[in-house]
Amino acid sequence: MTGRPASSAEVAREATRIAASGAGIEDRAAELLGLVRRVVPYEAAWIALVDDPARRYAELAGTGYGERVRDYLGTPELLDQVELVGLSSSPVPQRGRDSPVPLAELPVWGDYYLPDGYREGMAVGLFTADRRHLGVMVMSTDTPDHPTDAERDVVAALAPGSPPPSTRCGRCRCWPGLSATRGRASCWPAAAVPGRCPACPDTRCSCRARRC
Repeated sequence: MTGRPASSAEVAREATRIAASGAGIEDRAAELLGLVRRVVPYEAAWIALVDDPARRYAELAGTGYGERVRDYLGTPELLDQVELVGLSSSPVPQRGRDSPVPLAELPVWGDYYLPDGYREGMAVGLFTADRRHLGVMVMSTDTPDHPTDAERDVVAALAPGSPPPSTRCGRCRCWPGLSATRGRASCWPAAAVPGRCPACPDTRCSCRARRC
């Protein structure tokens, strides 16, 4: 981790670079987790996509969590809890203290995070441009002091469901995404790639999938 937290502008620029790289989606996911650690001093983090037929999350990248926690994150029970707290319908980052459900009622906290020494954390629902739930990014800290409000707000800029207004199409207000996943075009986690939108007749989309 660097000596100072990354600014929103730095994070946005680096996220755009990751989005535009030719690396595979797993490598980009791992790089995104590294970028987020410049914002939030987490002890562990994990990012995954929804596996619809199995009704679970399929890991793209992870760091810090032990095997027991990591295995649980890939179960249908975790997806149930994501839905329960609203992360499958909203891209707004949610810390433990922000949860609309008491943490004692969430097994991922009571049975896994807390026994492993994690005291706070944050989860972010990931979405396609048309607001379909795509996946989740979670991170855990060993102190209740993080993530701070400022750290949460910087991470919020990475959520494709609510990018900064300046990155959206000036005409239709959509936001370009960046990759194809699981065989279909979608906008994947990172700040929106500046560009124009195919929904507008005289503009073009900057995402690789050629759609927003």
